Amino acid sequence: MAGCGPGSAPARPAAIGGSSHDAMARPQIPADWPAGKRIVMHVTPSLKQSYLLACDTPVPAWNYLHRGHRVTMALDADAVTAFRRDGSGRTPLDRLAILREDLDDLSDLLDVPLGATPHTYGELFRFLSSSGVRIVASGDVLHSHGIKPAEMDPMVTVVSGADFKALLQDVDALLPYEEVGVPHHSLFHGGSH
Repeated sequence: MAGCGPGSAPARPAAIGGSSHDAMARPQIPADWPAGKRIVMHVTPSLKQSYLLACDTPVPAWNYLHRGHRVTMALDADAVTAFRRDGSGRTPLDRLAILREDLDDLSDLLDVPLGATPHTYGELFRFLSSSGVRIVASGDVLHSHGIKPAEMDPMVTVVSGADFKALLQDVDALLPYEEVGVPHHSLFHGGSH
């Protein structure tokens, strides 16, 4: 199984188009921001383009959720492919293992026993979803990729293109994928910061 360790991730793309460039971005959410803010993490690259979705979005999403904010991951463009189930019901995120050296830190962060800690990114995203992080994809984007809504992992809510666009505009903070993560390839360790 692959993981998000140093050297395992593809190079980050120089630029991938997305409508998040037009919105006001806030790369850092103040720790003293009042609870209840709407934070949308707009993610566009596929796992083949960048491991940013898997490695760099879960920890901030969890932290914002636990500060009392309403967190949504908006899957756009090629990012939807990471949540498409194959014939066995698994997604590419299910085949991406969390590094063994990250499991202790992840157990502490999620406040779950080590034995109950997610071991793949598919499990981790399901944990986030069941804890309150909303994961949304545009039906228009799925259609353009030839993906039927029923092929998506049940953690993903598929909405119309118009509703998806409105979601990106009705926010207190929009984090485009370029500003969500830092250039490292692990939840907690490795790579250059």
